[in-house]
Amino acid sequence: MELFAVLPERLFSVLASPARAVYAHVLFLIYDLHKQELYGTPREAIIDATAAYLEAGAITEADLEAEDGAALSPRDRAGAILRRLQETGWLEIEQRTDYQQYVNLADYAIAILDTLDRLRRGERTEYSGYVLATYVALTADEAEQNPGLAIGKAYEQTTLLVRDLKSLHQNIKRYTEQLLQQKTPREILAMHFGDYKLEVLDRAYHRLKTTDNVSRFRPRILARIDAWTAEPGWVARAAAEEVRRGRQPSQEAAEEAIRAQLAFIRNSYEQMDDLLDEIDRRNAQYAKASFEYVRYLLSEGEDTEGRLVNLLQHLGAQLNAGTVAADDPCGLDGLFALGAVQTLEATSLFTPRTQRRTHKPQPLVAPALDAAEREAARKRARQRLSAAITYRRIDEYVQARLGDRREMRAADLGVETVDDFVRLIYIAAYGRSRRVGYRVDLTGERITGGGGRFSFRNIKIRRK
Repeated sequence: MELFAVLPERLFSVLASPARAVYAHVLFLIYDLHKQELYGTPREAIIDATAAYLEAGAITEADLEAEDGAALSPRDRAGAILRRLQETGWLEIEQRTDYQQYVNLADYAIAILDTLDRLRRGERTEYSGYVLATYVALTADEAEQNPGLAIGKAYEQTTLLVRDLKSLHQNIKRYTEQLLQQKTPREILAMHFGDYKLEVLDRAYHRLKTTDNVSRFRPRILARIDAWTAEPGWVARAAAEEVRRGRQPSQEAAEEAIRAQLAFIRNSYEQMDDLLDEIDRRNAQYAKASFEYVRYLLSEGEDTEGRLVNLLQHLGAQLNAGTVAADDPCGLDGLFALGAVQTLEATSLFTPRTQRRTHKPQPLVAPALDAAEREAARKRARQRLSAAITYRRIDEYVQARLGDRREMRAADLGVETVDDFVRLIYIAAYGRSRRVGYRVDLTGERITGGGGRFSFRNIKIRRK
């Protein structure tokens, strides 16, 4: 569907007009009042608030006359602004049975103003909120009764997480570009320890690397997706529920949508480290550029570096002032050919070649063992092999304990000894492997075993 099949064609004209600041302020004023009312805002309340804004002198008379060339009273101007917003499609005015007029924002206008309001207020992105919401949607008890809705919610939150991580990546790039526009070390330091530290490091980057770390919930999210996709017939049952509730037109379309959403969630969390590494690289790049630029501006001395900096600054000022051109016959265009020069020093990371030495192996002398010692060594080796924990032995143990059952809980294993507890750890660790015939759901209440010596989750073990 085309964008302007949903939005009115003149919707954004008020935000591109000479009085755009006025219209933006009134739109946010209506938006704030709209959030406080359930069934629309009385028109007179908006007129009064708009007139008070105009009377406060926040705009000039030229701004008031920019649209129609006529000076109006604040209330008349407020009415004209409201009519213009109605004509361009931002709002609707209806009269109810009490003969009062009420203003309601259009549905698309609410969505647009939600986004603009977050930009206006510099709202902090909570990355862990997206990850936590995804985890809760997939692991809550309701997810088993309504899996299609749970997957849709997890897909939505994962999409928002990836979007905002990309936004953070671009935000660091924007600060790096703005860095070169600063003229003094004071401005650079103010930007680094002011805007950049508050908006990127403190609000996003630091939290992303510590308390809001994506890896905190990632294993359990992937484990739940693996458990669902490995269960025979699960996708078909979830798709049938989506069709029954009317959220998908057919069984085939529902199954395709569920598989696509599960694949997107899995791929996003598995490949997210690449994006996080790129964010780390951009942050390090900004820090290095900030340091080097300050160092460059402070390099004003009588040594070679200081004189070169002064010369470049003087020539740059002349070029900007137009007193000399880059293609001037005096040859400024080709005056300098700068490049990085590296030399080998004692501290360089180069390992010098050494003369190859001939290896002289020492003869291997096998210890003399009598028959009793050999038999004892073989016995110890057999004991180690018999005690070794492998995929096959864990799988055989689980299958034997399952018996005819489809699934069981960890409490059914009877965790009483250290060996039982260690075996339970291996059961959970091997639960995602293709080499075993069961799957593990790591959710469950925490219980104790062995007379209170062990504490573990009552995980669910299912046969494939």
